[in-house]
Amino acid sequence: MKHWLAGSAVQGTYRLLGGNVQQRTPAGRGLVLTEVATDTTKRRSWWQRLLVPGPTLYHVRVEHPLTIGLGEWKRQVKQMKREAAGLGLDIETDAVIEWWLDRYAYDGVIFHGAAQRYQFERVIVVFRRNQLAAV
Repeated sequence: MKHWLAGSAVQGTYRLLGGNVQQRTPAGRGLVLTEVATDTTKRRSWWQRLLVPGPTLYHVRVEHPLTIGLGEWKRQVKQMKREAAGLGLDIETDAVIEWWLDRYAYDGVIFHGAAQRYQFERVIVVFRRNQLAAV
C-alpha cells in the first residue's frame, strides 16, 4: 500500500461523503472525500470493525491535484470558460470544467474553505474509482 501511495499528493485516511457513487460536484462528476482522524481507525481491532462496521475508509491517490479555495472557484470557472471560448469551444459549464481539468492533467481537486457546502474545511474530489483503495 505504501508503494501505491508514494506518488500521491495527499496522505492519510479518507471517507466518502454522500455515498459510494459519483455525484455532481463543483468540479464536475466525481467522488467527494474528507480526511478522518487515523488514530480512531487504528484503535479498533479487526474483530470490532467486523462486529460494528463503520463507513468504508480509503487511501486516495491523486498525483496532480488542483488546490483551490471553494470561494475562489467561481472566478476559476470564468477563466476556464474564457479559455474554452478562445479556442472556439461552445460547450456547457460542466463539460468546460472537465475539459479544462483534463487539459492541464489534473486528476483531482482539493477544495479548502469548503465547510459551508460540505461541513468539512477540506474535501477532495477524485474522478476515477481506481484512485481509491479501501483500508
